Amino acid sequence: MTVLHIDMLYLNTRVQFDTEIIVQNNKGSTLGKLTNLFPKSSKKQRGFYVFEKIVNGRKYATSIPISGEEETSLLIFQILPDSGKQHFLCEINIMYNPIRFERGVFTSELTEHHGYGIFLLAHKSFYTKIIQNSTQFVNWRLALSLLIKDSEKRKVLSLEDPEKIVDKWHLSFYRSMLELVNESFDMGKSKSVS
Repeated sequence: MTVLHIDMLYLNTRVQFDTEIIVQNNKGSTLGKLTNLFPKSSKKQRGFYVFEKIVNGRKYATSIPISGEEETSLLIFQILPDSGKQHFLCEINIMYNPIRFERGVFTSELTEHHGYGIFLLAHKSFYTKIIQNSTQFVNWRLALSLLIKDSEKRKVLSLEDPEKIVDKWHLSFYRSMLELVNESFDMGKSKSVS
C-alpha cells in the first residue's frame, strides 16, 4: 500500500487572511487542522500552513498519513475566525498516480489554470498499514522552499487585465470573507444593545 503524507499547504490568494484550514477526505472525515506557519508576519511569508503538534512544550510541524490508493480527493475548508464556521475552498484530486506522487505537489484545477488557490505538498512512503499514532516530523524549511519553487513556476494571472481580475475561486474566497465581516458586525451590534 502507498501512504501519502501531507506535509504542508500553501494558500495563494491576492490578499492573505489569518485563518485555520481543515482537510477532509472524500468521505467527509476530518484528517486534521492546519495552522498558519507565520501568523502576522511579512507578506512574503503568509499563507503557509502546517499540522502542529506540541511535544515537551515545543511546537513541531508534522505530517498526516492517508492511503494513496483508497483516497481519491481531499476537501479543503477555511475556518472563519470569528464564527468558527467552515467555508469550502476547493477539492484536490489525489488519485493514485506514481509519477504525480513523485512530484509531490497537488493542486486544484483552478490553481492549475489561474496560479491562485491551494498547493498541497506531500511525500509518499510504503507501509503495510497507516500507523495513526506515529508522529512524522516535517522539515518545514525544506517544505517551504519546495512549495515556493513550485508555486513560482505557475503563471499567476495579471491584475492589469480586467477580464482576469476576478475568477470563480477568488469570488468564493472573498464571499466567505464578506460573510465573516457581516457576522462580526451583527455580533458587535447585538453586544452593544444588551
